[in-house]
Amino acid sequence: MNDNHNKADEQGRRQGYWVLRSADGDVQEGLFMDDKRRGHWVERFADGDVYEGPYVDGGRHGQWFLRLADGGVWEGPNVHGEMHGYWVQRFADGDVWEGPFVDGKEHGLWVYRYPDGTERDVTYRNGEEVE
Repeated sequence: MNDNHNKADEQGRRQGYWVLRSADGDVQEGLFMDDKRRGHWVERFADGDVYEGPYVDGGRHGQWFLRLADGGVWEGPNVHGEMHGYWVQRFADGDVWEGPFVDGKEHGLWVYRYPDGTERDVTYRNGEEVE
């Protein structure tokens, strides 16, 4: 990523507010402390998706919101950079999927709700659907 006009301290560590721009059009904005991302960040991707939430010690940690270019919205917690905890995924077509992630993979009971009022329960183990 091109760090345009952003500054580092005398040890070369990024400090303060930065705007990171990549050649493919992605733009990420937020704070660095001791060369690690900290606090609230907004990440806008060239495809129109926007991710927003907190960083702790350089990793996504806390409640995140993913606004997808197609109109979908996902929200849920990250722990140490991975989706971890209960997430709600709202899709542009009206589907709503809810359930837990563990270490970045679906794990446990998920409920899929469809615009016609039907529902489907799906159980996952380590990201794989189980019968």
